[in-house]
Amino acid sequence: MTYYHGRSSMLSSYKLEANMLQCQFKTETREVVGLVRVSTRQQGRSGLGLAAQEKAIRDFCDREGLNLVKVFTEIESGKATSRPVLDEAIQFAQKQSAFLCVAKLDRLSRKVSFISKLMEEETVPFISVELGTQVQPLILHIWASVAQAEAQKISERTKAALQAKIATGWKAGQSINQINHLGREKRTKKADAFALKLSSIIRGFQANGVDTLNGLAFNLNQSEIKTSRNNVWTAQQVKRLLARLDKLEAQNQ
Repeated sequence: MTYYHGRSSMLSSYKLEANMLQCQFKTETREVVGLVRVSTRQQGRSGLGLAAQEKAIRDFCDREGLNLVKVFTEIESGKATSRPVLDEAIQFAQKQSAFLCVAKLDRLSRKVSFISKLMEEETVPFISVELGTQVQPLILHIWASVAQAEAQKISERTKAALQAKIATGWKAGQSINQINHLGREKRTKKADAFALKLSSIIRGFQANGVDTLNGLAFNLNQSEIKTSRNNVWTAQQVKRLLARLDKLEAQNQ
């Protein structure tokens, strides 16, 4: 099997001469060290992305007859400058005279400069399952550029979403649970205000002998009074309204 590994002459000049495309790294080793990476702790806890990456690497090694020695798990941004787990994986691969294998090139890094440096310095040969073992060095560089461009798009979309949240009153540092809690508080206050508005009408019906849920719903509909969502009343909706009124009245006693 032939594996391709770049050289500094290619990456420093980016020329397209045919001899550059023939830079090959040949070895008899069948040892592979895997690296799986996700960007956030939440993704790491879920294990979904990590499990899929590891499966891709293991399936690849089975197909190619390679021996997967160890898999390193990294929870870190692909744009980060400090990558202790990656450094450890590279050092381990060097000691084992093994290849470093990732499911996709962007799992190694989203920076063109990092991929280029790794190829240029020949620190450790690496394989991307997505691209296979016969990929040319120039193609690796193009894919690295695509990964970096995608990282930039993700960053821009994240910033745009953040600005949109801030515009609606969200403050940096608020968790999703906090945001949902604020939304529930707002809905509760609105429902309480609506119930209090109907309190005198409901109590008036009850004072005149209308004491069933269906009867109250019928009288509300006959009076052309809509629900908070502008619908006709049902017995179940009246039941919820009465429960809310009882709770509010108990709080005010």
